[in-house]
Amino acid sequence: PAAAPAGTTAPAPSPAPASAPPVVPAPSAEEIGRMAQDLGSEDSEVREAAAGRLIEAGPAAVPALAGKLGIEDPVASSEALFCLEHIRAGGREEVVALLRKTDSFDLIVYCIRALGAIGDASTAAELRPYLGWLPKPRPEGADYYESKMDDCRQGKIRNQAAESMARLGDTSGMPVLIANLRGNGWVRRDSIVSLRRLTGCEVDFDFVLDDPAASREQAVLKWEQWWKDNSAAWKPKFAMTRKVMDIYESRKKK
Repeated sequence: PAAAPAGTTAPAPSPAPASAPPVVPAPSAEEIGRMAQDLGSEDSEVREAAAGRLIEAGPAAVPALAGKLGIEDPVASSEALFCLEHIRAGGREEVVALLRKTDSFDLIVYCIRALGAIGDASTAAELRPYLGWLPKPRPEGADYYESKMDDCRQGKIRNQAAESMARLGDTSGMPVLIANLRGNGWVRRDSIVSLRRLTGCEVDFDFVLDDPAASREQAVLKWEQWWKDNSAAWKPKFAMTRKVMDIYESRKKK
């Protein structure tokens, strides 16, 4: 090229065009199946890599993820639920089909939570009957411990149904969540965690799990009055579970 005239500066060379990012091919059904198996790996790095790829795969991965909900491996179930919560598109039919055919407590909870995360508002009607879910009657003389666990299961499923419905825009289950603040320790713990998540931790009334019953009742009455005053216009404001649990731990230490 010709030299620049004296007393002038040569123009800077044009930057090289940015190279396009490599196109990652969508995983095949077989690859998705293998990655879903990896969700139960003992190696956390393997689990995290599989979860990342499954989330990238999007709705195509939902059937395989739904198949991991509520199985004997709780690690794989939790990872599958994590993926479904991040995909938030498609998969409603697969998870509803699972919910309709199962009697497993764990699988019912996983499916209800996953449907709230998937975000299809039409699913709220499918979840509404679980606001009144009852465990199967036990024979007379059944183990006391199992009977108490049934109380916890009943509260857990009702709470999860109410929370998932609220995420889908149906707040008719909020009175159930508030009423369950009067439940046993595990039930009221689930209830206050759900309420704090749904209100963005902006509403609280100093409900403390281990306070005397009279103190807890005062907080519950305030929750009930809050809902009476705000139910017509209230919209959920979601808080991350970590923030909710930080509040729970700080209250427990007081």
